[in-house]
Amino acid sequence: MKRLEKYKGSYQKFPQLPTMKKLCHFGYWDGPLSGLCLIDGQKYWYECIEEWLDNNSYPEDDDDFESPWYRRFLIWKLTDEQLAAIETRHAKFQRMVGMHTDYNEEGKRPNFHYNETITPETVAQFYAESKNETPINLDPISDEMILGWYEW
Repeated sequence: MKRLEKYKGSYQKFPQLPTMKKLCHFGYWDGPLSGLCLIDGQKYWYECIEEWLDNNSYPEDDDDFESPWYRRFLIWKLTDEQLAAIETRHAKFQRMVGMHTDYNEEGKRPNFHYNETITPETVAQFYAESKNETPINLDPISDEMILGWYEW
């Protein structure tokens, strides 16, 4: 992501975090790319800053090669305003689209839960309205807001 460009080669100056609990994701491609997480009872934003394939490639002559695949995420504290905006949008998503971006206590997406308020019309309405919403600026305010990075 463009917002993290300045940290691409230097994120490891921050501490590697031993644990984090995913609450939900906002970006997803073969796994979560960004979202909210919980560490020591506080909510933080996580965002993918590096994948194994960013710095490596599969060997062309080894069909049995198994990569040491990983994703690394930079984790930072949001301002109260950023967190409130994210939580408001997520609640709207849950109400109009579904809860399939949420994670349970074990860090798994338990099901693609839809409730009686979700219809094809509410899904279409959510995405139509989203196109007109101002993007939330989630850039880390400063290095002091960055808690560290996590690998999974």
